[in-house]
Amino acid sequence: MYRRTTLGNTLQESLDEMLTHNLITSGCAMKIMQKFDQCICTALSKRVKNRLFLKGHLNTYRNCDNVWTLVMNDVEIRDASTLLHVDKIKIVACECKDAKSARTAAALKGNSTLSSQNNTTLAAPNRESEGGPTNLVSLSDDKAYLSDDEGRA
Repeated sequence: MYRRTTLGNTLQESLDEMLTHNLITSGCAMKIMQKFDQCICTALSKRVKNRLFLKGHLNTYRNCDNVWTLVMNDVEIRDASTLLHVDKIKIVACECKDAKSARTAAALKGNSTLSSQNNTTLAAPNRESEGGPTNLVSLSDDKAYLSDDEGRA
């Protein structure tokens, strides 16, 4: 996901050039990209403290293998200083490893109340009557991805 950012693309181009000139092996380039994925994920979870607020109409939602996919229409995205209107947005989110391990540890201790410090919650209109949850998913700051309608990040 992060590989399609400017930083990820630049790193990939540099590695491709080094591969072309036989300065590194393909295995080494693959390890570098895996380390990039880990580092960017860690940096986003620990250094980014901004919060976004989304308000819109929930079109569809799906949960498969603990990966939530939400499609919203007529969305208002707001942070501390900016307001942005978007016709359609697709959100793909998965639970971070820290939240999973905290949940497992709490379950082993018999603690039924769990709290995640770095998680934000997306609340949707009440869809219980349609068989859906009212509180859809807890999105971790380091694992919330926004993409356009075609699935690009």
